[in-house]
Amino acid sequence: MLKKQTISHYKHQLKQKVKERSTKSMLYVFVYFPTVLIFLYLFFIHSPMYISESNFAVRSNDMNADAGGLGGLLALSAAPTSTVADAHIVQAYILSMDMLNHIQAQVDFVGHYSSRSRDIISRLSRNHTQEELLEFWHWAVSATYDMDKGFITVYVKAYTPEMAQTINKLILQNSEALVNQMNNRAHQDSIRLTKEEVTLAEERLAKARIALQGFRDGKELLDPQETAKKLEEVVASLEVAFASTQAELAATIQVKSKKNIHVVMLENKLKALKEQIAKEKSRLAGVNDNNETLSSVIGNYSQLVIEEQFAQEQLVKAMSTLESARIKAISQSRYIIPFQLPTLPDESLYPRPLLFSFFGFIGLLMSLGIISLVVAAIKDHVES
Repeated sequence: MLKKQTISHYKHQLKQKVKERSTKSMLYVFVYFPTVLIFLYLFFIHSPMYISESNFAVRSNDMNADAGGLGGLLALSAAPTSTVADAHIVQAYILSMDMLNHIQAQVDFVGHYSSRSRDIISRLSRNHTQEELLEFWHWAVSATYDMDKGFITVYVKAYTPEMAQTINKLILQNSEALVNQMNNRAHQDSIRLTKEEVTLAEERLAKARIALQGFRDGKELLDPQETAKKLEEVVASLEVAFASTQAELAATIQVKSKKNIHVVMLENKLKALKEQIAKEKSRLAGVNDNNETLSSVIGNYSQLVIEEQFAQEQLVKAMSTLESARIKAISQSRYIIPFQLPTLPDESLYPRPLLFSFFGFIGLLMSLGIISLVVAAIKDHVES
């Protein structure tokens, strides 16, 4: 019996030793050795890369324009909803294929990152697809929006400091171009309707003036109202002269005979004044060649004048509305404020062999532990 227990004890110890050796072997094969390979690759093979950083914010003219003191300070750390949305649009644009195409047109991005002088693992494949190129762009460029601070941070990794800074500068320039394009589109949309109103008012005023000028040319009257007013003044002055002459004649007859030359002259003058008054009154209420009375001409003329005045007032209001729309559009313009211009790195910060090797070691160790637990669970399930 004792002998069986001893044999069983040795078997158990043997299994334990085999298990320990197996565990050590797995650690060496799946953790230690890969970690050493990672370190050797990062330290000796991986091409050094340089990181350029920039920070900028999207702001609006109407953002806290009247805020002072504490409000002005808070404006630096809090953005309105509209500018937050614009910042997210700019962030998405930076990481988009459109931005990559613009960068490629301005600088040889693909040539720099796919150069055979770089290590084969980190460089861009020369036979890349569009999806692979965009994925590499996301690896080389990062753009994050800080909700608390209200600005976008852009990091660019490149194999030379100059290329990293150049790409970062181009990203900033293209982002500004996008914001300007958004401003122009918003301005055009906001003033398009008011411009149409101004155009309609100008056309209406032009038609009213043409109609008024045509009326004047056709009637050969510059201003029928003024003409009628002058005729009335002439009639009134003639009637005054007629009354004065009539009184003078009555006084003269009392002292002189009717055949007196002075009396005859006054009678002739009265007759002439009477005929002139009748003639002027006839002109005032008479009918022209088109069977139109002066009063009807004045009525038609007044309508044309009122139409011209109304069209002119409408044009003034439309132009005032257009100017207000332009001022409002300008006040709502967005623009980019760089807090930190793209930096020119003076040392390689990517990769970091020790740090990245440590992360790789932790990751491999955790993966091995999870796999071991899964395998042990399966064995227990099979044995049970």
